[in-house]
Amino acid sequence: MMLFSEELKSHTASAHQHAEDAAFVGELLAGRLDASQVAQLLIQNLVIYGALESALEANGDARLAAFADPALARAPSLEADATVHFGADWERKLNAGELHVTPGARHMLRSWPLWDRRRPPT
Repeated sequence: MMLFSEELKSHTASAHQHAEDAAFVGELLAGRLDASQVAQLLIQNLVIYGALESALEANGDARLAAFADPALARAPSLEADATVHFGADWERKLNAGELHVTPGARHMLRSWPLWDRRRPPT
């Protein structure tokens, strides 16, 4: 039986390779992006990690307990970074559509608001 981590790696290897080969990632890793480009990546990641961590926190399935390690949480640090890049009212700006996020991230934001992590989506 394959470990979950090995299964996940085998199923995502192609997507990871594609991302690593993308020009944007090359520019990011080379330090050639400006602050606004890094901030845009930050806000995308904040929405994605916020939704994932909220869903994980709200799900009582014992099989997911291994993934609920607080050391793996990214949203609190991303929120602190968002305050630096977008100001203390970044949540209002995000909710009002003043900060650009991809359609997929916007859907996650509507489905699971960052500001109310304890409440499951309706």
